[in-house]
Amino acid sequence: MEEMGKLNQESKIASKDMCTFLILNVSSFQLIPVNMIAYRSQYGSANPTAILGPAIIATLFSTLAGIFFAKIMYLVPDKSPSSTYKNKKGGLFP
Repeated sequence: MEEMGKLNQESKIASKDMCTFLILNVSSFQLIPVNMIAYRSQYGSANPTAILGPAIIATLFSTLAGIFFAKIMYLVPDKSPSSTYKNKKGGLFP
C-alpha cells in the first residue's frame, strides 16, 4: 500500500487502484478455510471438511462482487483534474 501511495504522488486521497487492492483483501478469497476446519474438528464434527465446498463458493462470490464494484467505480470520474489513473482508451480497466 505504501508503494502504491508513492505512485499516487503522495496524495491523501486513495487512488482507484488502492481501493481495488483493499476490496480484494477485504473479500478474502480462501482456497482452504483452515480455521473453520480446525474448529469443526475440535468440536467433534463427523466430517470437518464438509464446509470446504460452500466456503469456496461463498468467498468466490464475495470476491467477484468486490471486483465488479471496483470496476464499476472506474466509470466514476475523478474529482481531481490531474488524475494519473485515467484510461486513455475509455474502457473499464486502467
